[in-house]
Amino acid sequence: MSVNVETPISDDGTNFFGFQYKEIYSRLLSQNVEVEIDFIQRKILQNYDHPHILDFCCGHGRHLLKLWQAGFQIDGLDINQDFLAHIEKESNHQVTTFLEDGRDFHPPRMYDVVLNMETSIVYMSDEENMKMLRSMYSCLNEGGTLLLHLANREFLIKYFHPLIWFGDEKTGYALEKRQLDIVNSTIKIEQTRIVNYKTTNHVITMRLYSVAEITNMLKDAGFIVKHIYGDFESNSYNVEAHNTILLCTK
Repeated sequence: MSVNVETPISDDGTNFFGFQYKEIYSRLLSQNVEVEIDFIQRKILQNYDHPHILDFCCGHGRHLLKLWQAGFQIDGLDINQDFLAHIEKESNHQVTTFLEDGRDFHPPRMYDVVLNMETSIVYMSDEENMKMLRSMYSCLNEGGTLLLHLANREFLIKYFHPLIWFGDEKTGYALEKRQLDIVNSTIKIEQTRIVNYKTTNHVITMRLYSVAEITNMLKDAGFIVKHIYGDFESNSYNVEAHNTILLCTK
């Protein structure tokens, strides 16, 4: 089964988020998972009795599987069939997943909490990203909570590096050449990966939203923005924060 995405993400057909993405980013993405899960439980889930959660753009289930293992009822949505197959395998097919385009998702039920983690919605146009926010809104019960996690635009601009190298012998290596377009508030990433002695090239363009921009978009989608944090330890948002974490209600 495949998903028809009429307006693809800005990866020029290079399959930036293919299954290899999980391998090359595995160590980086796993570093703060426990802190992130603790934040989600403290700031959101404890406010609901038996919340039903949707991990919107769940990827290979970093957060979903941890929350499921902790006893929470959680579903996952993504357009990557390999990632969802991984979740189904790890959960012994006990987690419900949706192979869907998030912009046009019509949930079979409503949720108390929607999670959108790790800067997942910034790879299309503003119009398409807005569709994603409206879709998240439509998934929530009245009084439900959205957690939207983005990179901090101001931090990335202040500490911009045109070349980044990361990885190790086990997971593989990646070299990124980055181009910052300050006028359009984007970063274009040209990435060369070396995994299992094979080299592949990938490209993607990432939209950097200021807090004012994303707050206005959320309000236009119908959300009430309640809190903005700079990290998952509940510190305040500022230019030195790596993250922009918005807690919103319907």
